[in-house]
Amino acid sequence: MELGDTVFDLELLGIGKDGHVASLFPNAPTLWETRRALPAEPGLEPFVDRVTLSIPALNSAREIVFAVSGGEKAEAVRRAFASPPGPETPSSLVRGLNGSTIAILDRAAAAKLQA
Repeated sequence: MELGDTVFDLELLGIGKDGHVASLFPNAPTLWETRRALPAEPGLEPFVDRVTLSIPALNSAREIVFAVSGGEKAEAVRRAFASPPGPETPSSLVRGLNGSTIAILDRAAAAKLQA
């Protein structure tokens, strides 16, 4: 299915310790896909078949909310929100193009962000 005119009103996303989002893993070929939904290779356990949305599909949402907790994700949060976007941190590529992007972080997850 191509992207088309359908968009989500709200997306609630997390970030993995490696910076992945929505089964889009670092430097994976799926990061360059433009189809709306696509199969994804598992980048960590459980190693099961996965389906994910593409970066363009995720970015078309009206509101994107990242909810992240834990110090083990602090480096990934820094790369996602305080470093240039790139395929090594897929969550850095997800930003609302038609609305807002909000990050809700606990102190531990935000520990490596500058005030």
